[in-house]
Parts: sequence; structure tokens; C-alpha cells
Amino acid sequence: EEEEDEEGEDGEARGAGAVALWRRYNELLVSHPVATKSATTAFISALGEVIGSRLRRARTGEETLTLRRLGVYAVFGAGIGPVFHWWYGELERLTQLAKPRWPLLFRLLMDRLVLTPPVLLATLYYLNLANTGSVQQTHAAVRRLYGPALLANWRVWTLAQIINFLYVPQRLRVLYGSVISLWWNTYLALSN
Repeated sequence: EEEEDEEGEDGEARGAGAVALWRRYNELLVSHPVATKSATTAFISALGEVIGSRLRRARTGEETLTLRRLGVYAVFGAGIGPVFHWWYGELERLTQLAKPRWPLLFRLLMDRLVLTPPVLLATLYYLNLANTGSVQQTHAAVRRLYGPALLANWRVWTLAQIINFLYVPQRLRVLYGSVISLWWNTYLALSN
């Protein structure tokens, strides 16, 4: 019985710690929204590379996780967090200005057709160039990867963004996207 009590107390302590962490995260979203979102996306992008490298190693036997690759993904995440912070705010502003008949459809089309193609292109260029250092290899890789990656992005992120726009408060949309992007970043790391 003592063991069960100790396990229950440990679980309660972990739960209380998670609640306190969540509370602190939300406080930081209010006091330092851009820095908080930047740090969150940096961490999750790097974690996606760790998972991707483990999957590559399981598939090929080759170790690809390096401090450089980890840094490349962390820097990418640190930069993309503020972009999405701006984008979600701008998307709300544009929706209020345009007063579309179907606001969800407006947000979704703007996100999928206006933002996604250039951001994905820039992402693929950055990740390839930072990892290879070769402009020629980067051009070839981006030409090969862009079409399939864009289609995969539209398949995965369209439903994710519908959920995001319908149910997630604006201040948490970058976090939600970061959690979904854990899979997406792993996909990019595997294809890269």
C-alpha cells in the first residue's frame, strides 16, 4: 500500500509540475510572445531532427545526427516561430478587414495558397543549403523535393489548420503548429 501511495504522490507531483509549467508558458506568451514562440519552435524543430536521424539510422545504419544538423534545425525553428506569430495575427487582421462570408475558408485558402508555397520553398532551400553547403546540390534537391513536399504539406496541414483555426486560441496556434510540425519536421529530415 505504501508503494501505491508513493506512486500516487509522484503522479500528483508530476501533474502539479505540468500544470505549473503550462501556467508559466502561458504567462510567457503574454509577456514575451515572440521569444516564447521562437524558443518553442526551435526546440521542436531540433527534436524533429533527432527523431528523423534515429529513423534514418534504423533504415540505413548510418549515423546522421550531428551538432551542425541539430543547430540547423534549431535555428530554422527559432526563425520560423516569429514568422508564424506574425502570420496568424495578420491573418486575423485580414479576415476582419475582408469580412468574408466564410471566414474559415478565407483563412484556410490564404494559409494554404499564399503562405505555404513560398515558406516551404524557403524552408527547403535553407535546410538543404545549411546542411550541404552546396548551391548546386541545393537547387537539385529542391527541384526534386518541392512538388512532393508541397502536396504532402497540403495533405497533412490542411486538416491541421482547419482544427487550428476552428478550435485553437490565436496565442496557442504557433504551439499547436509546432506540435503538428514534429511529424512534419521528421518527414523533412527523412527526405533531406
